[in-house]
Amino acid sequence: SNRGQYAQAEQSLRKAEDLLDVVLRDDPRNRKALHESAKLHTDLMMLADSGKRPAEALTHAGRAVGHLEALLSLPGTEKSELASASTL
Repeated sequence: SNRGQYAQAEQSLRKAEDLLDVVLRDDPRNRKALHESAKLHTDLMMLADSGKRPAEALTHAGRAVGHLEALLSLPGTEKSELASASTL
């Protein structure tokens, strides 16, 4: 069933979130981790939205935006980062 696939996907994303949180706690300016975390929270936002959990979706949207803002505020932002950020 799709519901089982969504639950499994969300569980995998939560594990990735835990790992990225550790990386960002140690190095809050880690470009790769900020980018990956923004993508991850976008995915979690979509899963929460499809599961009719709007408050949770909004929380993930805010975290994605926060990570993108942090990434794009770092000196030396590359065109590829800007292009990728615009698709999230």
